[in-house]
Amino acid sequence: MNIDWINSFIILAKTGNFVSACNELFITQQSLSYHINQLEKKLNVKLIERGSKNNKLTFYGEEFLRKTINLIDNFETNIQEIKENNQKKTLNIIQSTEWNFDYLTSLSVVDFYNNKPNTEIKIYSTFFNDIESIIQYKNVNIALTTKKIKNKSKFSSHLINKIPYIIVSNKNSCKKWDKLTYLSPTYYSFTKNNSKDNLEKIHNLKVFAEITSLNPSIELCKRGLGAMYITALSVEKEIREKDLIIINSSIEKKYQDIFFVKRNKYDLSEEESLFIEIVSKNIEKSLDFINSI
Repeated sequence: MNIDWINSFIILAKTGNFVSACNELFITQQSLSYHINQLEKKLNVKLIERGSKNNKLTFYGEEFLRKTINLIDNFETNIQEIKENNQKKTLNIIQSTEWNFDYLTSLSVVDFYNNKPNTEIKIYSTFFNDIESIIQYKNVNIALTTKKIKNKSKFSSHLINKIPYIIVSNKNSCKKWDKLTYLSPTYYSFTKNNSKDNLEKIHNLKVFAEITSLNPSIELCKRGLGAMYITALSVEKEIREKDLIIINSSIEKKYQDIFFVKRNKYDLSEEESLFIEIVSKNIEKSLDFINSI
């Protein structure tokens, strides 16, 4: 039985005449008559009492309408859901550059794709001062940052969690500070003033290198060339496998807040809420990791 026949019958039953039904269905009266005739032939009953102006449903027509109207509604709803599920959505995330989100977002993206494989994620980095303007004028859903927003009337920020800082080094390196050469990734901000001179003054260590990405920093530490401030989660694997060790955890209480920022009165979508939930869980994982050491 053709679904179009049933749909034509329902529209005809609602409108009461062939002309109105044809206009709504965008078909000719000949096509509509064919649909109704074929449906009646298939069911072997008369559904419509045809009149000069209006058409009335027969007893069987009333029964058939009652049983099929929900069928068509559910059919169209299911088709729409399938189309929406197959349509690839885009989730735009922006992260501020004053803090390294690379490890956090990379883990979160993998977890997110396992739940929402048809969603495309685009991650952008920018200076904190640009975040509010980008959210307001660009197609950005949410932002990750370590600083609270300034314009509270237009934006809202929510505390996700806090990340512990640790200092890591090669397991065979000397654990005394005066024997270590300090290694500082340039993107990493762990103090209010993280200049090279400040690092040397605070820790009485020479800055060996300023590395612009996480993995080279980890590799240099594995080779015993120094130590570095880092977040626990970013080197969890290396620590569990004993390639790196925590040589000083006294600063683990010096946390830095992580916020996500969005426009006020903007309801998060299912995808956005899921991404925030995953980020929060990965931060909790970092805290649990510190407590387990």
